[in-house]
Parts: sequence; structure tokens; C-alpha cells
Amino acid sequence: MSTSADNRPLLFADADNTLWDTNKVYADAQLRLLADIERISGHHITGENRLDWLRQLDQEIAQRHHARLRYPPRLLAKAAFLALGGENLSGAAKLAWSGGSDRIQLEDVAALQVEKRFLENLEIRPPLREGVLAGLKDLHNAGISVLVVTEAHRERVLELLDFHAIAGYINRVIEVRKEKRTFDRVLKLVGNPRRAFMIGDQLDRDILPAKEAGLATILFPGGFQPKWQSTYSHVQPDHQVTSFSEAVKIVLDE
Repeated sequence: MSTSADNRPLLFADADNTLWDTNKVYADAQLRLLADIERISGHHITGENRLDWLRQLDQEIAQRHHARLRYPPRLLAKAAFLALGGENLSGAAKLAWSGGSDRIQLEDVAALQVEKRFLENLEIRPPLREGVLAGLKDLHNAGISVLVVTEAHRERVLELLDFHAIAGYINRVIEVRKEKRTFDRVLKLVGNPRRAFMIGDQLDRDILPAKEAGLATILFPGGFQPKWQSTYSHVQPDHQVTSFSEAVKIVLDE
């Protein structure tokens, strides 16, 4: 690769489940939420993968709620209570979302307490994903700029970059809804580099808008894919990797 600054590619990177394993923190928090509901209800999951069972319920709620996966966690607590009591998953999600049922429901106070513990568990800092530290060092040594584009709170992303001692390898953190026009605008601001890449874990939020803006795309799948991702199966990334280091090699070989 040429060492000329004008010829260096630019890398956009997602944060959650790309730089760090947010999914692990969520999985652990969700299992603790389920244990809380089992204790309150007196009913327990048997013969099923506990996390898969709860995430099916999670997806049922997210598909109905305008905030998708960012819906209030108390709804998951209420739906789990209903489902453990015998309601099917779809029905439990619908009843928790709508707030109407003639069945015995989890009291609001209890649901809020479970939600509070869940949110506290989400404050645990997620570990870096495979190859991130070494990959960012390689990019930095090659003089390649890395811009983090995220829909998470910028302050949280900055805090995690500092915690993992990788802030010095990131040129900028941009909190924004990822759309084609977002990438168009940022590319223009940085001088329209010869080649730009986007690495992320979601076809709809990372790969699709980046492809529409003409970026080379790298899918780095995480441990969790929302149910609606299947509707984006037609979106084909230019590359798919199993570690961040693999993605860096693609960028460096450009």
C-alpha cells in the first residue's frame, strides 16, 4: 500500500459488538433478569436454552415496540412473568406491550425493581472483541484514520475507549444515526478519501447505509442477530471476517 497520506484509506467502525462485546454483557444481564422473574413467580424454565427462550421473548417485544431493542426492560420482565405462568411467547409479549390482560401480571413496583437491577448489570464494561487491540495498533502505525460511528451515547463510547486504552488509536467518535447521508457528509468533511471502509456487525444499521454511500463494507458478526436481520439477507457485504485483525488486513492490503 502506498504511504502517501492522500492514498491512505479511511476506516469507519461501529462500536457496540464491533470494538467490544456488548452482547456478552446483555446476555449475562438478561439471564439475571430471568432468574429474578423465576424467583418472583415461582416458575422455572426447564428443558430449554434459557437465554434462547428469553431472547425469543425479547424479539417478540422489540418487533412491536417503536424503539425496537431499546424498549423499556420492565416490559421484558412483565412478559417473562406471563410466559412463565403459561402464556405463549407471542401472547406474553403482546400483553406486556399493550398493558392489558385479565391474567395475573407482575406488579409495576416489582417490574421496576427488576428493570433497575438489569440496567445496573448493563453498566459492566464489555470486553474487547477478538483482534481489536492489535488491529487498531496496526492501523495507527500505518497512519490510517479510524472514525467510530455509533448510535450509542458518545460519552459512553469515549469512556470505554479510555477504559480499554485504545482512545489514542481513534481519530474521532461520531454519535449519529447511520444513514447514507451520514457517510456522504463525513466523507466530504474529511476530503473524500480514495477508499473508505465500514466495519460493523449489523446488515441494516452498518452495512446497508455504508454500501449505499459507496464504502467497501466488512461484516464482523456478533453473537446476537435481531430477528429482523433476515429481511436484509439480500444485503451482501464486500467482506466478512471472524476477527477485527482480519478486517485490518483487508484495509492494509488495499
